Amino acid sequence: MSKIRKELDAKIKMFKAIAALYLSKKVRFDVIPAFAAAMTLFTNRNDAIDELVPLASEDTKDTTAQRDVYRKALYLSATIAAKAIYSYADSIGNLVLKGSMDWTEAKLDALPLDQLGPNCEPIHEKGTELLASVTPFGLDQGKLDTLRSDIDTWVAWESGTRNKQVAITGYKQLLAKNVRENMNLLTGRLDGMVFTLSGSDPALVDLWFNTRDLVPLPKTVTQAKIIVKRKMTDEFIFGAEVQLVNGVVNTAITNMDGEAEFKPIKYGYYLMRVTAPGYKPYVAYQLRILKGKINRFAVELEPEV
Repeated sequence: MSKIRKELDAKIKMFKAIAALYLSKKVRFDVIPAFAAAMTLFTNRNDAIDELVPLASEDTKDTTAQRDVYRKALYLSATIAAKAIYSYADSIGNLVLKGSMDWTEAKLDALPLDQLGPNCEPIHEKGTELLASVTPFGLDQGKLDTLRSDIDTWVAWESGTRNKQVAITGYKQLLAKNVRENMNLLTGRLDGMVFTLSGSDPALVDLWFNTRDLVPLPKTVTQAKIIVKRKMTDEFIFGAEVQLVNGVVNTAITNMDGEAEFKPIKYGYYLMRVTAPGYKPYVAYQLRILKGKINRFAVELEPEV
């Protein structure tokens, strides 16, 4: 199984775990305004994902053997007819006809799959037109009928397989879109809503985020990036001191873009304190740093009077 597929399966498994947790603790979660509506959207998208998974996972590899059988059959019947017409053209000195019938299995094999049928059609048409003349060179009605059947079989198979592959690609794209949107909903609105219960129901908050951690996602170094701006103007503040405190004091200074980076940092709850000359101090409690993510926060400092 590919790494991408493993990551996709992990996310889908996590979605189901979150949906099950919500149902088991619905009364407690629904005290959050608009949470039920957001979870309805989340679970409806889960249902769509469940329907798309088997459609996007359908394999076309089992048709490879069929493809080879149909293609080899067409190679044989087409080269038999082309050889007979080529020999007839050579006997009468028709260089144009001779050149158009200079087909070998190697030349046919070099064609794109969707061009094999169209290139064999002129062989059948010319053989039908010149049947009486080419019969002495080894081409008869029976062989022409076989060529006709082989062309039709190949074109039907190639067209059907191509359409199937296009459909599967569409299902895969739609599946990825639904998973991406549900992931954004989860890490954005839902996580943010649940975090508002940190003061009133911390056990439920921990249960939510522990469930989020049950399924390993793509590994990213846990880190935090804090953007510090001047209130009202959105002007970046250079040289602000940012502290994240969780037993240990972690300190970083903002750069020219107002960004202070903590990488790596242990996940968990932190007190955040931001100070800068000429600005009032800023303090935030119960700041949640999620495991394996780039946690981004924005802070606005108010100038001192």
